[in-house]
Amino acid sequence: MKTKNLFMVFLSIMAFALSSCNKETVEYRPAGDNLDYVIKTTKNGSKWGLVKNHATPQYEKQVVPCIYDSIYSLHEQLPFAYVGLRNGKNYAFDRLGRFLWEGGEFSSFSPIDETDPLNSAYCQRSRLSRFTVSGGNLFVYYYGENVEPNGMRVSTDISPLYFHRGPYENLFAGSNGYAYRQDGKWGIVKIEVGEALNNIFLPKFTPLAAPQYDGVIEVVENSESFWLVKSGGKWSAIDQNGAPKRCSAAKIRSLLRKRITDWDGFNAIWAFSYQRVGGDVVGSVRVPRG
Repeated sequence: MKTKNLFMVFLSIMAFALSSCNKETVEYRPAGDNLDYVIKTTKNGSKWGLVKNHATPQYEKQVVPCIYDSIYSLHEQLPFAYVGLRNGKNYAFDRLGRFLWEGGEFSSFSPIDETDPLNSAYCQRSRLSRFTVSGGNLFVYYYGENVEPNGMRVSTDISPLYFHRGPYENLFAGSNGYAYRQDGKWGIVKIEVGEALNNIFLPKFTPLAAPQYDGVIEVVENSESFWLVKSGGKWSAIDQNGAPKRCSAAKIRSLLRKRITDWDGFNAIWAFSYQRVGGDVVGSVRVPRG
C-alpha cells in the first residue's frame, strides 16, 4: 500500500510538472487605435495577435488571431496598418484584421515620403507606401476613414480605406492621375471622383495611356491637367482623354526648363510661380494661376 501511495504521489508530481511546462502565459501590450497586442507564450515559443477593447473585457474582441511570430505597426508610414511575421513571411493588414490586398504577402516595405525624388504634393508622407511583391512593387495609398452609420449614432469602429496599384516598377502620383513604369516604359492612369461610400467619395481609375513612353510629366493649369510625353527622343502633349493636344514646341521647352524643386517648396508657393517636382523624365509642373 505504501509503495502504491508513493507511486501515486510520483504521478501527481509528474502531472504537475508537465502541466507547468505546457502552461500558457498571456501578455497584453498597447498597440494604439484602441487595440492591444496579445502575446501567448508556451514552451514552444510566443505567438502574437491583436485584440480590441481589452480595457473593457466584456467587449473584448479578437481582431487578429495569435498565429504570428511577431506583429508591428506601420502607423508612421501608413495609418492603421500592421505587419505580421509568420514562418519567415510578411503579411500586411489593417486595424480590422483585413489584408491590404489579396493574401497580404510581401517581401519588403519602403515608405515614399518627401525625400523621395519621385514624390509630389499628392504623395504625402503617411499616404503612399511601396511593398515589394511577386512581379514588382505594389503601391498602397491610404485614402481615409470610412465611418459606417450604426442606427442613430456613428460607429467608432473606423474602417480605413486603402487602394493598391500595380505591381509596377515605379509610380509617380500627380494631381489628377498617376504615371507608372512597366518594362522600362511609362504609362498613365487618370483619377476621377467615383461613387460615394457613406461619408467619402471613392476614386475612379481609368487607363489613359499604356506603358509606351520614355518620359511623362503632368502639367496642371487652371485646375486641369494634360501630360507631356516623350517618345523617340521628342516631347509632345496629350490631354486628359489620351488624345493629342496642341502645345507649341516653345511652350514645351519652357515647361521642361522649369527648376525641379523639393516637396516643401512645391507646396508653399505653387500658386504664385511655376513649380516642378519629380525628375527629368517623370514629374509634375504647376502653372501659376493667371
